[in-house]
Amino acid sequence: MSAEFLDFQISTQEPRLIVVLGGRPSLLLQSVLLFFDSSSIGLHLGSHRNREIGVLTVSHPYSDIGKEPEAKQAEANLIRAAWSAVVAREGNQREVTPSRLGG
Repeated sequence: MSAEFLDFQISTQEPRLIVVLGGRPSLLLQSVLLFFDSSSIGLHLGSHRNREIGVLTVSHPYSDIGKEPEAKQAEANLIRAAWSAVVAREGNQREVTPSRLGG
């Protein structure tokens, strides 16, 4: 996927949270978004054309082979926490601080 196509997708879809599956795709995302804050749960805030977007990088599903159910559940809980932090952030107009992002 090219950076131009990703830029187009983000512009048209206007996501509130992007969950990145693995480290390599996050590198491409870094070429499109400007990151400006992060939290203790690993949620990063990025800016794309003056829109704030939450970004969370998790392991690729291929790595789930052989993972214990508890580890899979922990990652699912992390995604839920990131979504809750994004929703809470949208309802709060004050300046961003990591402690208010779920950390």
